[in-house]
Amino acid sequence: MSRQLSGDHRSALPEFEALADAYGRVRGPNSDEALDCRAQATRCCGELCQVTEAPAGLNGVLDAVRAVDGDGSENRSPRRRPG
Repeated sequence: MSRQLSGDHRSALPEFEALADAYGRVRGPNSDEALDCRAQATRCCGELCQVTEAPAGLNGVLDAVRAVDGDGSENRSPRRRPG
């Protein structure tokens, strides 16, 4: 997370992807932790101007949230981070 906060999105991207995979294996692919890491990875894609990957990644996270919680989920809206 510190790499992303410092603007090093290129280095942060594979770390978030690895964390999402690890959380997916341990806690399930639709766990809050795995989905949060996937969302962070796609934000890195957006910062890196990966205009195809970023929206597709966020849509994938949204689809996973909908599959688990339905359209009424509080998690459908973007999470706000302090700071």
